[in-house]
Amino acid sequence: ISPGSNLNTMKTLVTGNGMITEMFYDKNLNLYSYQATKEVDDYNSIYTARSFLRTVKEIRNSEEKTLFSFKDPIIHLNGKGFLGFHETETKNIRNSIQVSASTQFSKLVTIEGNSKYMLLPDSIVNKVYYNTVSVRKINYSTKTISNNKYIITDNISSEDNVNNTITKQ
Repeated sequence: ISPGSNLNTMKTLVTGNGMITEMFYDKNLNLYSYQATKEVDDYNSIYTARSFLRTVKEIRNSEEKTLFSFKDPIIHLNGKGFLGFHETETKNIRNSIQVSASTQFSKLVTIEGNSKYMLLPDSIVNKVYYNTVSVRKINYSTKTISNNKYIITDNISSEDNVNNTITKQ
């Protein structure tokens, strides 16, 4: 992830055995950008809090390519910076056929009775040849230990569509 410029991006990687891997990038707009008015010394100035992140879109070599999709970047409202993406997806393609894919959905989880929050995984969907093979869902709660509040994993539910099983941890 780069803050929107061409700095800190790599375009080509050559391995020790001579395989060339190319990297391509994309821009992800912050959907929560807004226009605001600020009063300074009796003047109203209008500014836009737009931002975008430069993310890896595709990595490819002669044998395969991996596509990346990042949706809904989440920026901390009190200035602590970039927290992550609501949805990330990775697809592995060989010979023009998608052999696997993984999508992770995240959500903001607040610490109960506190204004603090974290971006944590909510569910993960795994696919092989376009078929969903597993879905994992994660639930959280707030626990107090020695007067400190923590977000902990309550349970993880895993659905395996290959073996037709559901597991709860």
